[in-house]
Amino acid sequence: MARTDKVGSHKTSKGTNDQGQRTIRYHNTDVVAWDHKVIILKNDGFTTRTTKLRMNQASQEFGLGYRVWQKDFNWYVDYEGETLEFKGLTLELTRSLSTSDIISYYKRSKKDNEVYVDDDGQCH
Repeated sequence: MARTDKVGSHKTSKGTNDQGQRTIRYHNTDVVAWDHKVIILKNDGFTTRTTKLRMNQASQEFGLGYRVWQKDFNWYVDYEGETLEFKGLTLELTRSLSTSDIISYYKRSKKDNEVYVDDDGQCH
């Protein structure tokens, strides 16, 4: 049985996209992309067990807080107390993080572990 707490490595890579979001790529699709504002789940039409597994592994490893599941061939996502139907190729989840969560997020993504928050709440 596959591990669910870490993203698998078979045909899978971790990276960053052009928008600066962290990504989990399975084959040629960024199945998960996220930053402090949004989580984007994408299946590109491949509603496979492994696509769903990679999405759930990313949520567990990076503390993203969602769970993707399937019933009667339909996909659903549990997130922040709601169940959303995953229709189509992409589902976008809006994150509701506190300032301290955002600072923690940026500290984890910066090597020097120093973050400056300006008067507009933007992290640098």
